[in-house]
Amino acid sequence: MTARNLTLATAAFALTFWTWNLIGPLSSTYTKMMGLSPGGLGGYFPPLVVGITYGQLGIYTLGYLLLACTVVGAH
Repeated sequence: MTARNLTLATAAFALTFWTWNLIGPLSSTYTKMMGLSPGGLGGYFPPLVVGITYGQLGIYTLGYLLLACTVVGAH
């Protein structure tokens, strides 16, 4: 059981690390596309929205949907 958990955790970390390295270089493109200013509210807004909705409802889904609507509405 312990070996299976370690294997799963290692695979999840590897996937997350790979994804971050794939998407990370595009951050300047996303910043320009969404009209975010470096160091502005754009860095604080997503965690606040997701955190508040998770704190009230206990699920992340609504927070992510609200963020998606915000991005779509900004265009």
